[in-house]
Amino acid sequence: MANDITIFEDGDGGELVLNNEDIGTVDGFTNMVFLAWFGGNVSESTNENLKDQEQRGDWWGNSLFKEENQFNSELEKTLNNSNISSASLINIENAAKKDLQFLKKYANIEVNAYLLNESRIELEAIITEPNKKSLKSTFLWDATKNTIVNDYTIS
Repeated sequence: MANDITIFEDGDGGELVLNNEDIGTVDGFTNMVFLAWFGGNVSESTNENLKDQEQRGDWWGNSLFKEENQFNSELEKTLNNSNISSASLINIENAAKKDLQFLKKYANIEVNAYLLNESRIELEAIITEPNKKSLKSTFLWDATKNTIVNDYTIS
């Protein structure tokens, strides 16, 4: 599989990883969870039924992808518009699963959301490729700041 630039969230929209003055790289699906969950436009999802000359309001890159591969950040929208509680966890997990649906043709996907306290949720995605290589990405969402408060961990 080809390498990709390593990205992570540091609270201001994402950063590149530098290794000895060179851009860090990763392989596999390492960046895909982050991009799918937090890389779209949270204010508007893709609408393929636009009239001529009507401006798209979704993430600019979606115009390059088929509908099943577009990033709409349903998880981030749900997190921004939900009261954080045990009752909201199922909606949060469902939004996270919807954002990762496009990966199901390449790997087995497991998503979990854990309520840590009244303002923080831990989000976890476990992606197992056909060769049994497994990737676990974990994010900590802070509802008081409406952002990820740590970069993701990979194991």
